[in-house]
Amino acid sequence: MKIEIKNRWTKEIIFSIEADSMKNALEIGVKQKINFRNCDFRNCDLRGCSFFGANFRGSTFSGCDLSKVNFRICSFNGSTFSGCNFSESSFYKTAFCGSDFSGCNFNGSIFCKCNFRGCDLYCDWTCGIFINCNFRKIRLFESDLSSVKSDFWDVLKLVPEEIKGLKKAIIHGKVNGSVHDGEYACLFGIISYLRKFKYNEINIEKHNIKRPIERFFSAIKKNDTPWNSQFSKLAVEWIDEFLIGGY
Repeated sequence: MKIEIKNRWTKEIIFSIEADSMKNALEIGVKQKINFRNCDFRNCDLRGCSFFGANFRGSTFSGCDLSKVNFRICSFNGSTFSGCNFSESSFYKTAFCGSDFSGCNFNGSIFCKCNFRGCDLYCDWTCGIFINCNFRKIRLFESDLSSVKSDFWDVLKLVPEEIKGLKKAIIHGKVNGSVHDGEYACLFGIISYLRKFKYNEINIEKHNIKRPIERFFSAIKKNDTPWNSQFSKLAVEWIDEFLIGGY
């Protein structure tokens, strides 16, 4: 069948080809180095796609299935994702700067060294794994973080004497939650350091990346503070709420 990919604004045909599916059409287009900037993709089944160096800047993805995709060094800057499925997907060194995400599923997805600077998130992203990603100036809207907050408080209840040091580390931008080694690494790593690495005294599962609060802390990088990172800001606010509540 004939597949046409159009510019979302001018409706100009960017790429036209006879293909079995949109997935096959895009795979051919990317190999031909077609620039898919400002294109419109709706209800597309792109499961299992594998792209390297593709440009989708400013494009719209609505109701698309992006599960199990593998994107490496691609650009989605300024794009919009609405109701998309990213489950079990993999993104490496891919840019999403200034993009919007709403109603998307990130279950089991992995984003490594990706740039989310200035993104707006209107969905639950905590079921994904983010490693060494840039979350500067990101904005969280309508994200249900109650489970993350509750899990954080469960940890704080176990380490009351380390809370002050943990808060200080966050405020001074020392936390690097995406790594497991070093003085101020993941949440478990920070607590271990503050307890002088007496692991047997900490009743917390070591380096459990599946734990909601560890996934949350993976979004905090070194030099992130409550003034430039919403994740750091929330972590400090949750600590203050915990202390005020007298838990």
